[in-house]
Amino acid sequence: MELQAVSGLLSRTIFCQQVRKRTDEWKRGGPTFSVVLIKANQYEQGGKYYSQEARVVAAQAITRFLTATVREMDIVGHYGSGCFALLLPMAGLADAIRIAERLREGFSEYTSLAQGEKLRCMMSVGVVQVTEKDDSILLLERAEAAMAVADHQGNNRTCCHDGERCTPIAAMLETTDYLA
Repeated sequence: MELQAVSGLLSRTIFCQQVRKRTDEWKRGGPTFSVVLIKANQYEQGGKYYSQEARVVAAQAITRFLTATVREMDIVGHYGSGCFALLLPMAGLADAIRIAERLREGFSEYTSLAQGEKLRCMMSVGVVQVTEKDDSILLLERAEAAMAVADHQGNNRTCCHDGERCTPIAAMLETTDYLA
């Protein structure tokens, strides 16, 4: 069973349509919003890879975690194999970073049992806020770039893309009072 369809979440197509709709709305003077992409990473234990069934169980657990944790107005989607997406209406970048960090930190403690295997999952997270230069495609590309940087730096990281560059949240917190 592939992780293509995760029950209870919007498909990638419908999620992207929602992002396009919000972007168009924002360009007409509507409220700001942010997008968060989350790549779920599973630790290997003893060099052993998890079975496909265990990966499906992990995807279902992540789905439950996200839908139980986010605000009612937030939109949760399945973005790809092992990748999830959040559309955060009325959330600027600082708020989106706080939400993403809360999700990442909460999930880093997550453990699930699947057929006697202890699964430990962590998240690589990319965060963006819509900007003047964005259309929905560029906005999602920036979110993907931020998530890729977070993933490249190692599991359990969050990066944001401010429209100019990707910045690890940890570095941002050390050098500025951005989230104060």
